[in-house]
Amino acid sequence: MTIDVSVIIASRLDPIRIEEPQRLWLDRAVESIRSQTIAADLHIEIIVGLDQGTATPTTPLFTAEDINFVNAAGAEGRQAAALNAAAAKAQGEYLALLEDDDAWQPRFLEHALEAIKKCEFVSSNQLEIPPDSDTGHINDFPTPSGWFMRRSLWDEVGEMDTSYRYHLDNEWLGRLSNQGNRRVHLVERTAATDINELKEKRPFLNSFVDAKPGFNYVVRHSGDSPLVLRTANPLGGMSMIAASPEAKARSESEQARLIALFGRFPY
Repeated sequence: MTIDVSVIIASRLDPIRIEEPQRLWLDRAVESIRSQTIAADLHIEIIVGLDQGTATPTTPLFTAEDINFVNAAGAEGRQAAALNAAAAKAQGEYLALLEDDDAWQPRFLEHALEAIKKCEFVSSNQLEIPPDSDTGHINDFPTPSGWFMRRSLWDEVGEMDTSYRYHLDNEWLGRLSNQGNRRVHLVERTAATDINELKEKRPFLNSFVDAKPGFNYVVRHSGDSPLVLRTANPLGGMSMIAASPEAKARSESEQARLIALFGRFPY
């Protein structure tokens, strides 16, 4: 029996380097999907959500049968609208998210498919690496680039809220948590799992488990490093919040709204 996975990506088609406009962040993301160590009975479709009016790229990488492009219906420039447009076209039994400036390690889907047997929602920590660097640090936040779920769960929780610009992932995770779904957060095999060790060495993982004991689980996979490679993109949302007073104010407003809505800052 064939297992169908839809991978949705929101993209602005930004180049990795200004001086090399033909090489996009999206190129690397798509290549990492196609490099997954998957069984022969697994079928992957890639759906890229673009801003309204953005032209579809025509390079050979993006004209293959496994990839489709769709334009957001509105809210130009919003990641949430692009993701919603892509998800609406997804046909797979399973849904995975990947940000266009991030990439998966080759065994991400293999581990995610195994983990989903024990829960309703899978996420992963990430190795966060600055552009043009080979070294980085581990970030334990459940970035959307490591989200994996049954398509039916996306429909139950609902689309991304397009009124959020910087914390749309936190808002979606808040609704997920309120439903009481079991979550597995994948970490590298050397990560501590003992509660006392987590408190000392990986406080975010400890707070993740403590936030919903019996529903949130930290699970070590067999790899030596995180399954998601995250780019510390200077043009990304978190960098903009750090650099722009306007973006910072917008972020703080969204955080206050989330706390009022959920009684906490969800993750």
